[in-house]
Amino acid sequence: MHAFLKHPLLRKTALVIGLLAAAAALLSCYSFLPLTAPHIASSPDENAVRVYAERFSSSGLLYLADPIAMFAPDRIVPRAVRMVHDLAVPVGFIGLPVIYGGIAAATGTAALPFMTPVLALLAVAAWGALVARFFGARMGWAAAVLLAVQPVWWYETARTLQPNVAFAAFCVFALYFLFASPFERARDRNLGSRWLKHADAGLAGVFIALALATRSSEVYWFFIITLTALAVSRLRNVPWLRLVIAAVTALFIFAPFVAMNADLYGSPFATGYGTGTDVPVAVATQGHGNALLGAARPLLFPLGFAPRTAFANFWAYGVHMFPWWAWLVLCALVAYVITAAREWRAGILVLCPKRMAFLSAAAALSLWLILFYGSWNVQDNPDPSAVTIGSSYLRYWLPLFVASTVPVAWLITRASYALPRRTGMAMFVSFLALASVAGAYDVFYAPQEGLIAIRRNLFASQAKADAVLAATAEKDAIIVVVRSDKFLWPARHVMVGLRDDGAYATLGYMKNKAPLFYFGITLPEKDLAFMNGVKLPPYGLAMKYVLTSGDESLYRFERTDLPARTPSKR
Repeated sequence: MHAFLKHPLLRKTALVIGLLAAAAALLSCYSFLPLTAPHIASSPDENAVRVYAERFSSSGLLYLADPIAMFAPDRIVPRAVRMVHDLAVPVGFIGLPVIYGGIAAATGTAALPFMTPVLALLAVAAWGALVARFFGARMGWAAAVLLAVQPVWWYETARTLQPNVAFAAFCVFALYFLFASPFERARDRNLGSRWLKHADAGLAGVFIALALATRSSEVYWFFIITLTALAVSRLRNVPWLRLVIAAVTALFIFAPFVAMNADLYGSPFATGYGTGTDVPVAVATQGHGNALLGAARPLLFPLGFAPRTAFANFWAYGVHMFPWWAWLVLCALVAYVITAAREWRAGILVLCPKRMAFLSAAAALSLWLILFYGSWNVQDNPDPSAVTIGSSYLRYWLPLFVASTVPVAWLITRASYALPRRTGMAMFVSFLALASVAGAYDVFYAPQEGLIAIRRNLFASQAKADAVLAATAEKDAIIVVVRSDKFLWPARHVMVGLRDDGAYATLGYMKNKAPLFYFGITLPEKDLAFMNGVKLPPYGLAMKYVLTSGDESLYRFERTDLPARTPSKR
């Protein structure tokens, strides 16, 4: 067998087959949920992306006309949707629904759950090629494998309709074309016309625009790391023409998204989240950091500025949740500092401008992301004290975890070269295999929100959806929910929670216009008696039990003889 593989053509064929098999296996792992679970969303954001991507693929529109919701704007909508000018529009950034919807127009909407896994797989290859360009082929292979199995990257890819992996993938593609320059190298080998070398810059601009359209809020750190890299680089080595072409292309591609924002939200730079600087004071973290920044705080840190809170959150979610990865990164950084110190004392330290630019940009990126998002007290789990892999912090910090693969790749590559050839390669492969096992365990078996737990919850949600939809088949039925909007909307109108008197008044107002239901945790007899005896009579309503599915029950709001009140606005 060894002699058989000595032939160069056979070796290349075996390598290609191996890579294709690895890519297929990785794509299957990334697509675990769409391949093995019901095709319903596990979060309201993912559900909104699916609905609006399907809408865009079929009609080119990003809004839904909902006559029932118009009676009570911002009441009869799910959590990831808001009403603007009597139209239901997405709360999130419009980039992902537009991009995925545009692709789905050609491939069909059945491909929607698999678009992020495909992007992630291509980004892994591009990241490996980019690192190889800077640091050598073996380190490029290591970085690609480490990114593929990095727990946060793997997990967020498996949540296939979240925008964060798509955003990171577009950034990787932009960096690849900007610095690896595959078309320019092809032109250097006399392949193609002399204009081909400018294709790299143009494609980099396209992916920069797609990245910013997918998560426009990241424009903050995008310019910070760009300026940092330029400042550290020797200016004469900066490819200024390539950067200008990329910037112009990016502006050209980004312009339609700005126009769509203006059409949907009334302002070119507004999004479903608002203007980007209008986070309520009660939501933004309060503390000495905010006072220190003063009037600049809403512009620089709209989510609040609390360094101690930020680093505490990073310790809890970014370090303590994945100790094996944190130790690897720490060991790599310590080893790099020790190596650089020894080389400096020996007078052989060579500071490559590209490498210094990468290290400086990665450090600036990490610090900014930790402070920007870590200062915000995110509570997206029913248990505020729970620290789980599904936390939004990890999605927001995804670029940080991507960058962290480089020092770990450097560590294992350097260690493998320090050993005899066969021993070094065996260590290299074994380490990557162990990292794959550790990553898979974190992704699939993490408590509460690992992929195994999510798959189980999706089957339970599908059973609940089937039961509730069958029992609420009347035209224009409205269901008051707590967290079930993610699998009941848009099949049914939903209203999230009975949180204030305005919500009860809305029910009283709508009782003459649509059938009303409540679906949530099964109410004890005393709570149901309180609702029917105290809360609902002033609004001309009463609750009647319909059915139970799992730990939740469906109730119908029935009219009584009392007059209804006029709903209050928020």
